[in-house]
Amino acid sequence: MYTIEAENTGQGVYLIDVPDRNAVIEGIDEREEEIKEKLDFSMAQAIYKHVYDLPAVRTQLNPILQILRAARNRRGMTVSRIDENQRSKNTREYIDLLSNFGYIKVEDGEILPGERLQSADLNEYSWDEFGRKFLGDVVQRGYVTIRDELNLSMLGHYQKYSGAYYFDAVQRGKQDLWLDVDKIVDNFEELHGDRKDRLYIQDKLGELASVDVIRKDGDFVRSEEDIYHQVAQGTPTA
Repeated sequence: MYTIEAENTGQGVYLIDVPDRNAVIEGIDEREEEIKEKLDFSMAQAIYKHVYDLPAVRTQLNPILQILRAARNRRGMTVSRIDENQRSKNTREYIDLLSNFGYIKVEDGEILPGERLQSADLNEYSWDEFGRKFLGDVVQRGYVTIRDELNLSMLGHYQKYSGAYYFDAVQRGKQDLWLDVDKIVDNFEELHGDRKDRLYIQDKLGELASVDVIRKDGDFVRSEEDIYHQVAQGTPTA
């Protein structure tokens, strides 16, 4: 936001100090980037435990979940065995990530529960609930690292499509806003500089509706109330 100041010369004439045009444009661009960045982050936080049920997300996060479950089970799972089983160049980075966040610890090459797992009553979680709870916590704490440094692209995938709807709803302050698919296609291009085919967007919106990230009625989409409030809380408006 810019303030235009006027100085009274005492002769009925005012000297107006107008901000430099380039500075104004730069400020607007910076604000837009801030909104996009915070929308992406708050969207990821809000929808993770929903999109966890989508096969593509589960498949990509499974190596991290496997390490968490090994620590929970305390059955002598070693780093070398996990390495051999996963055969991924990222395995050691997954272990470092979980260790840094306190979910596991490594002693004499063995994977053991870290403070965060030790402090939880693990018996209250079923096999699936454990994954949803603790993998969700890891994603919330290490979202940027997991998405960018470990190249788990699914974490940056679905919130782009849900964000193309929620961007408009949050900026307008309307939780009950209905948008048609064509408008969401336009929003996606505005946010990400990439024009997607309408049928492709339609398919992604269908997936998101199936896990209660949005509501969909034919060619129209509206928010899920709890998702909207989480995203609105973390996303500034223009």
